[in-house]
Amino acid sequence: MQWMITYGLRPEQTWRGYDDNVAGLLAMFAGWKPPDGVEIVDFVHRADAKGGWMLVESDDVDGPSEIVAQYLAFHDAEIFPVLPAIEMAERLGKTMAQRREVVGS
Repeated sequence: MQWMITYGLRPEQTWRGYDDNVAGLLAMFAGWKPPDGVEIVDFVHRADAKGGWMLVESDDVDGPSEIVAQYLAFHDAEIFPVLPAIEMAERLGKTMAQRREVVGS
């Protein structure tokens, strides 16, 4: 199953606060590895340095949620299951056809 983790750095009131936040984040990330059972499919960061996205594969939410928990001191994050767009399009097409059968065009 694929999980999308989105994250955004928290806005700081001062440059010192921002610097401290980023320094702590970089120190933690330097030796970081994903939890067992989690494969990183893609990991990108916004060009404006305000956040990013990590697409991971895992059989359950435990590993991906561990990633989120490890970094909550530094940024806000969301995690949710995702499907390839083509699969979602096929599902939407089926449900629209079923709805049309029941309620008409």
